[in-house]
Amino acid sequence: LESTLRLDNGVMAKTDAQQRGRLAMDRITQELRSQVCLNLTTPAILPTKSTADSVTFYSDFGSNVKAPPMLRTITFDATTGNIIESDIPGAGPDGGPFTYTATPTKTIIFQNATRVVESDNYVRPFLKYFAYETKAGVLGTTQELTPPLAAAAAARVARIEISFTARPTGAKDNQKNFYICDNLLE
Repeated sequence: LESTLRLDNGVMAKTDAQQRGRLAMDRITQELRSQVCLNLTTPAILPTKSTADSVTFYSDFGSNVKAPPMLRTITFDATTGNIIESDIPGAGPDGGPFTYTATPTKTIIFQNATRVVESDNYVRPFLKYFAYETKAGVLGTTQELTPPLAAAAAARVARIEISFTARPTGAKDNQKNFYICDNLLE
């Protein structure tokens, strides 16, 4: 009976981690796919504010075409294990220029996350950025960009890799019942 209860708790914990991790990944992916450029010279992803643990970008979910895009930041806080979204609404006339001076509204997207650790002990960053290859004869988004992104690199981002380990609610170790969330967003 004890063995069955222990196994049942383990299955429930892993299911919890999978469900919460998938929901968080779906939300992050949806928000990153909603990126918009403010104009021809401003990239959707803000340079210098986009690192291996955080990405800041303009996004638009709304059906109101006159509303300015939102300034969003998605951050992995390794200390707390939280993935946090910060939103600042834009202000300004239709067509811009827009300003983003309000205090951000912060929402925890996921709690109890850690970095993915590979079998060879390589620790994956939360975010990796890629651009289209510039070498002749090489196709695809294979050129990894080094964060924090410079302005020229931010304008070239074509793919973002998101990785984190989802641990069950209340889990204190990485030994069992975790789920690796991994997504390539092109």
